[in-house]
Amino acid sequence: MILKEGQKLITAFLNENLTEKKRSPSRLDLLRYSVLEAKKPGLFLEFGVLKGYSLNFLAKCKPNQQFYGFDCFKGLPETWGNIPKGYGKLDYIPYVPENVILIEGLFQDTLEPFLEDHNDSVSFLHLDADLYSSTKYVLSTLANAGRIQKGTIIEFDEIFFQDSSNTVLDDEYRAYKDFMRDYDVKVRWIQFYQRKINERWLFFRRIVMKSTIRASLVIEKI
Repeated sequence: MILKEGQKLITAFLNENLTEKKRSPSRLDLLRYSVLEAKKPGLFLEFGVLKGYSLNFLAKCKPNQQFYGFDCFKGLPETWGNIPKGYGKLDYIPYVPENVILIEGLFQDTLEPFLEDHNDSVSFLHLDADLYSSTKYVLSTLANAGRIQKGTIIEFDEIFFQDSSNTVLDDEYRAYKDFMRDYDVKVRWIQFYQRKINERWLFFRRIVMKSTIRASLVIEKI
């Protein structure tokens, strides 16, 4: 959607669900806050690992916790806004610490076999899948298997994303709304981060808020 429409949607989302007191000063602060809020026993999962930056950070926040990271490492399976299919392809599997296990392959090929071997519910879920189709698949598959329960923490890495053409992509948000409707879910949003950027013009600079929102919630009913 165009930037102006996206900003209206983001403003409505923040006004309905979050306050300034729940704004994190950085992406890493949001990750740390969210994962430390995950206090129930269970699985700690990330979907969309790329180079492992966020996953490795999460693993350092809880060094005694086992984390699982899902990614095909072959880039986006389809175009996302102005970001082409295949973007993010790696020629190597990223380094991860000892408390991280990587699950390589498309989510549709790896998640269900993984759940057959792991019976726990999900304590923490970091969704960095970007695409509507991928995010919806993960949420639906985990919900159908009964793995998302009261107390599960979910962080969306880009529930709204402003790309380089100043288009606002709401793929993760639409997948979230479908999840809420399909499974009669009630949630409480607990923290968010909105990136500031330094825009340089001919004679001056200005700091503006990018229309990219990362946010986390806790499941209260499902």
